[in-house]
Amino acid sequence: MVGAPSFHPLVSAIVNLTPDHLDYFASLDDYYQAKTLVYRNQRDDDWFLRNTDDLNVLKYCRDIPCKIIDFSLDHDADLMLKKGWVTLFDTELFAVSDLKIVGRHNIQNAMIAAAMAYRLGINPSTIRRVISEFRGIEHRIEFVQEIGSVKYFNDSKGTNVDSTVTALKAFDQPVILIAGGYDKHTGFKDMENYRDKIKKLLVYGATKKELAQLKADAIICEDLQEATQKAYELALPNDIVLFSPACASYDQFNNYEERGRLFKDIVRHLGL
Repeated sequence: MVGAPSFHPLVSAIVNLTPDHLDYFASLDDYYQAKTLVYRNQRDDDWFLRNTDDLNVLKYCRDIPCKIIDFSLDHDADLMLKKGWVTLFDTELFAVSDLKIVGRHNIQNAMIAAAMAYRLGINPSTIRRVISEFRGIEHRIEFVQEIGSVKYFNDSKGTNVDSTVTALKAFDQPVILIAGGYDKHTGFKDMENYRDKIKKLLVYGATKKELAQLKADAIICEDLQEATQKAYELALPNDIVLFSPACASYDQFNNYEERGRLFKDIVRHLGL
């Protein structure tokens, strides 16, 4: 938003405010303030979707010049969960049971997308149909393959701690986690409370030594190939192997897409 001073959306949202991009911004406060620029040119009947479950959003999102639509997964709001449905005021947008993608965060993502579509004039019946047909996006908790009753997921889009924590929370069991990459200097302290969601930790890249401090038995690897191979060797039937780096890709890759596609290629050749 810093480089788009004339950007004027009809509907916008800030899902959360968590530490990121401190390799670019001078401080966390500067980063959060920059995120709020998304609504600076909105007016009157435009909508801003505000996450009332996030304390930082409530703190930083002030002086909003358009209509505010509060949303929440946990309490009453304009956009909320009600008896198994996502509702916007009195309109049922879709049933939670229609979602085919894992994780509570994806209910929130779908909730936001549905409300945006509704504001742009899309009929609720069309919203429900599209929600029920959606199978997720590449690199975001993307199911890759099942090998020997072990499921492999590609979350290369998990380029910060908050994204990786979200991915860990999406599963009902501890996972074998592969993480590491470019150092954005945000630290990994916020992952400490989720160590019980990690059965085994394999780390690589520029941040491998710092990440390894999360678990005493963490395995340090040189690259993604080695980390994935070791995960394959360690995994038992019914385990989940999750590649969610918690870091950007620039230490060894051009972007997270390249990194994610390499992971998928490695997985597809395991055991051959």
